[in-house]
Amino acid sequence: MSNDDIKERIERAYFLIDIKRPQQAIEELATIPQSDPEAAARVNCALVQAHLTLDQKEKAYECARRAIEASPNHAMALYWLAHLEPDSRRALDHATRLVESSPEVGTSHATKANALARNHRWEEALHAAREAENLDPEDSYVLNTLGRVLARDDEKAALEVFQRVLALEPENVAARESIASLEADDHADASSRLYRDLLEQNPAANVYENQLHWLVFKPLFSLCLGVSVSYLLGWSIVGFIYALGSRQVALIVGLAWSALFPLRAMGSAVRQHISRVAAGQGKTRRDVVGLAFKRRPVGAMTATISIAIIALTPTAFGAVRYFVPASSWWTALGAPILIMLCGWIGAFVAWITATKLGR
Repeated sequence: MSNDDIKERIERAYFLIDIKRPQQAIEELATIPQSDPEAAARVNCALVQAHLTLDQKEKAYECARRAIEASPNHAMALYWLAHLEPDSRRALDHATRLVESSPEVGTSHATKANALARNHRWEEALHAAREAENLDPEDSYVLNTLGRVLARDDEKAALEVFQRVLALEPENVAARESIASLEADDHADASSRLYRDLLEQNPAANVYENQLHWLVFKPLFSLCLGVSVSYLLGWSIVGFIYALGSRQVALIVGLAWSALFPLRAMGSAVRQHISRVAAGQGKTRRDVVGLAFKRRPVGAMTATISIAIIALTPTAFGAVRYFVPASSWWTALGAPILIMLCGWIGAFVAWITATKLGR
């Protein structure tokens, strides 16, 4: 088979991948002889992309390894290995070799920035990402890499970079995902809208459905953390009054504190947050909550029970102790603290159930 025939078949395989027919691309690539090292590297790099389209990461990694074995300095093979290598230090070695072989290419430096970030070498990662930007300031991969590195310490700057990507490519999925993630806490309506649009364009992508679900509950657990701190302060004062022997006064103060501050603030914040999420999806609060329970019933129920345990336990125990005195410090303090800890464990279980297991 001539070099022109090989080139034509590889191009046809990439076309099949682009139109979402990766299995046919794999079949096409299987017909190409790999006796020539350069051809073998190009074929296996195309196979990497086909297998990734099918979400077959292990097979993609095997193809990347075969490509680099055929041609040790092949730029595309080094690029794929730097991304697919499970060992972060070896991934950095591949990325470093990529920069050495193609120092004038922005994506080489962006690949190294990603590898440095995987190794938690953030200053070097930012330097590499900036170098990539200088070389190729309008490449979406380069800018997305810079945005992800910046997001660790400067979310505002990261958002500006991701907006630059959307100005160049309005439908860029990576940039839209990153913006939705960064705005989840402070701009839940915008984040909700982005995830909704991504889900509409990719209805089979459970990851967006998971994110939409968790968007309803994640900030509520952040609020629970604030409520827990508020309880700690308020009920510490209650404990001091209790220790002085004024049991009823202490419990009245504690219950009044809980009703006027943590619980009231929690209720208002929950309504505001769900309203913002609903606004982003063009739905009512009731619809958003109902959809969360319909999509991920186990995760939604676990999250709801956990939030209730964390938010209501001190108040519930205070009300009970007003009528039934505690027999020991354990029943007065240890039991409610243990129950609240179970609530936080439930929060972790809810996150795993909803975002990882999709239930």
